[in-house]
Amino acid sequence: MRPATAADTEEITACLRTAAHQAMFTLGYLHRDGFAGQGERTMKFWVNNDGPVTDVLALTRAGIVAPFLPNMPILGAKRALAGAKVTGMIGPLDQVRSLQRETGLDDATATLDQDEPHYTLALDELQVPDGPGDLRLLSQADPATMLDWMTQYQTETLNTPASEAPIRAAASYETAMVADNRRVLMWGDVPLATTAFNAQLPDMVQIGGVFTPRELRGKGHGRRVVALHLAEARDKGVTHAALSAANAAAAKAYVGIGFQQVGEWAFRLFQDPQVIRG
Repeated sequence: MRPATAADTEEITACLRTAAHQAMFTLGYLHRDGFAGQGERTMKFWVNNDGPVTDVLALTRAGIVAPFLPNMPILGAKRALAGAKVTGMIGPLDQVRSLQRETGLDDATATLDQDEPHYTLALDELQVPDGPGDLRLLSQADPATMLDWMTQYQTETLNTPASEAPIRAAASYETAMVADNRRVLMWGDVPLATTAFNAQLPDMVQIGGVFTPRELRGKGHGRRVVALHLAEARDKGVTHAALSAANAAAAKAYVGIGFQQVGEWAFRLFQDPQVIRG
């Protein structure tokens, strides 16, 4: 695989668009930052050597690898990553597993090592369940409560060490306030559940950060907040959504509002940065 440049942006985008639900992180960051961003999620890219772009490998400044390799050029991807410090891999299950194996990272200690069902939804088929509460902006909810919830999400869902979770939660809160990508289901002044879009395009969004506190689980609040947020996006012209489910309860909730499984997704976050050897 060869390093990509800004001149490849159109072809990269067209390639990723052939299965956008598998490339939302990459598409979202490319749409937002292009090749010129300075944030930790800004990506560098490699593409197949010859002909039209059919395979794309992305690496964020923070070290997260996001493969979109439908033709499985795994050896080429390994060579492209030689010398890079990698902190995790996110993407289609077969591609992540193959790349992890080829780069010798199968035995690397991970803080998060999870395979999840992957879902998509055409928003004209969205089903919004009845229930208490309405959708509010993050700024309309008590900041201390939201920070506590986001800290719990870090430890429960992402397996973030307890010492680091409040720091990452605070950073996520500030990012969400700026991006306006998080919503809260509230019944009067009482928050019931929260959700966010962790990648966005003009016509498609990816859901992440869904959280309901333990004492309020099993009441349908999670599926209602996701559905209401998607309905808001639909009213602004978004036509499709994607997500993965961290557990069986979440999967049942997403299917309940119309999502259909289309594949398997993998998350690997390493305890320490791993250097890819050529």
